[in-house]
Amino acid sequence: MRTQFRKSWLLYAKLNKGSIYIKLGLYPLAEEIYKNLEHSQTQVEERDVLPLVFANYSWCSLLQGKYKEAIEKARKAKRLGSRFPDIYITFAYGYYKLGDIQSAEHAITHFRHSFSSKPRVSFINSFFTVLERVMEDKIVPDYLIEHLFKKLPDFQDVDLEMVLYPLLSDYYCSLGSFQEAYRIQKRWNDYLQFANL
Repeated sequence: MRTQFRKSWLLYAKLNKGSIYIKLGLYPLAEEIYKNLEHSQTQVEERDVLPLVFANYSWCSLLQGKYKEAIEKARKAKRLGSRFPDIYITFAYGYYKLGDIQSAEHAITHFRHSFSSKPRVSFINSFFTVLERVMEDKIVPDYLIEHLFKKLPDFQDVDLEMVLYPLLSDYYCSLGSFQEAYRIQKRWNDYLQFANL
């Protein structure tokens, strides 16, 4: 019993360490942890751990622009029973960046049918509303963006800034609103400086 508890504790400690490395932008170190955990599946007796490994690994890949790999890791997390709503950010944003708008829309639809309206889910859904408008080449109303900005501090563990700011920066550049793009890039820079303290 004590040995099982210790193994479980060590697995979660490694997962947390990987998350910290992602937050610090030390992606290769995070990847190393996730690869080791992935390849030691036989030692992983915790049913909940492996889906978390793949969910975190997918996020790490997404933030590095490895969209196909990120989607594959998110699929593995889902196949292993992950009910973590954040993996749908990986699906939707990853497919969007790969130019597969139909799959991105499908991921958003599946997300909306799969999760109830809890605060975290509503927050992610707000991001998806913005992403959908960008994908449809529609104007994103300022109130939608401001709503997301106001909610970011309440959901720091989602790390949505890492995909939201690049999305909005590209969006404003595509409109020729370079001043707005600069404002978003400044916010992103400020976030990165604060996040890496």
